[in-house]
Amino acid sequence: MSSDITPNIYKRMKDIVTDILANVTIRGSNCPVGARVSVLSYNSHTKYLIRFSDFKSHEQLISALKNIPLEKTTIGRDIGGAMKFIARNIFKRTLQGATVRKMAVLFSNGPSDDVESINTAVMEFSALGIIPVVISFNPLPAVKRAFTMDSSGNFQVIDIPANGDYTPFLQKLKLCTLCYDMCKPAATCVEARPRPQRSYIDIVFLLDNSNNMEYHEFDTARNFISTTIDQLDISSEPKTSYSGDRVALVSNAFFDSKQGKPQGEFDLVTYNSKTRMKRHIMESVTLQSSQPVLGLTLERTIDEIMSKVSNNRRKKVFIIILSGETSMGDKHKLSEASLLAKCQGYGLFVLSIGKEYNYTELTEIASKPLDHHLLQLGRIHKSNIDYAIGYLQPYLNSVRRAINKYPPVDLRSKCASLTSSRYKRNALSEVKEEDIDFEVELLNPTETVGVTNYPLGESHTRTFSSQTVGLDKEDNRERETEQIINLT
Repeated sequence: MSSDITPNIYKRMKDIVTDILANVTIRGSNCPVGARVSVLSYNSHTKYLIRFSDFKSHEQLISALKNIPLEKTTIGRDIGGAMKFIARNIFKRTLQGATVRKMAVLFSNGPSDDVESINTAVMEFSALGIIPVVISFNPLPAVKRAFTMDSSGNFQVIDIPANGDYTPFLQKLKLCTLCYDMCKPAATCVEARPRPQRSYIDIVFLLDNSNNMEYHEFDTARNFISTTIDQLDISSEPKTSYSGDRVALVSNAFFDSKQGKPQGEFDLVTYNSKTRMKRHIMESVTLQSSQPVLGLTLERTIDEIMSKVSNNRRKKVFIIILSGETSMGDKHKLSEASLLAKCQGYGLFVLSIGKEYNYTELTEIASKPLDHHLLQLGRIHKSNIDYAIGYLQPYLNSVRRAINKYPPVDLRSKCASLTSSRYKRNALSEVKEEDIDFEVELLNPTETVGVTNYPLGESHTRTFSSQTVGLDKEDNRERETEQIINLT
């Protein structure tokens, strides 16, 4: 329902929706068989037109759909905002089970400028297992690029001409999404799935091993790391090859005082197999319950592990898993170390576990935008951990595809203003030109430079509870499809 929707385009959208629903069985009772359908409209705002519970017969649903009028407006569209509304509200409480599919079909007559919002929505859809299909009458390059973050290959953008027969364009939607058979997929659907882009990452997990962590939280964190490792393409020759992902694990708070460096559980070149990494995590990583010193851990990890390894990947990420906040004496160090890491081109992804946290500290640590780099889980539920695991995968794909830039442009002045000689040496000599989007020029002692401050963009993190991702207990043996239709 945005400003450029003409009566002809609107009629075409409703005709396509009617065609899609023609052979869909509508759930007519409390028995969890068949599809529930909801219809929304959106421009820069999203609103309900038909709710899941409104109609339980196919004829009533189609009749109501045909009677929805076009609303005239001067407001533009926000595709990402509509997708986030669907993820956070429409599918907040749905049936769970291996045979349940959650689908969202969105219509668009053209692009929107909300690239960051679209990227966030893709991560949330992936984490919640929602399959989006965007039907567009004009090119949507930002949406297509964002959909490359999904590893399943299920996310689709279908370009349909504004005039002419649209039926052939819907065959892929019906065959590969609505009626997709996971056990016996059609050959055309398998061939259409994109191959993952070959781009590898150095990943360092910083695990809070301090007295902030309860044992069940620590055990959950270990399982989270192990499951994430399962999703990576681990290098078979981490010491010599540029191919494959490499993983290191460092515990926050446990130091070798004689060497003055973090006691790494294993570094980037220790293991060349997922099995050995996971065995180490489950058998050797134990809760130490000492004082939290995340800042010192981060700083020493950069100096003692990351800066001394060969064959560095151009893409590099810290995944920081913590509970509570760091020690008072470590807070200044944490501020410096997190800025140092960002200026050296690291992405900092933060997973906060438990009810205790310092929001200001979390936002200072995490990279921007915060919607992509900060998750707060609160109480531990399996569904929340599954959400975090599902969210991290598209995030790592966004790093592989350089969708987020490290360091971001709005850190330019702060990175240029690192006055300590030590930080200048680390932040400037270690960063290669191809790894960043700007250059910093070292000046003679007698020279001065004017620095422009670039305000950091505001964002909002999400705190997840069991209600956010749905904990309704239903019989998983029954089949149900949840569908959302968005008209713009």
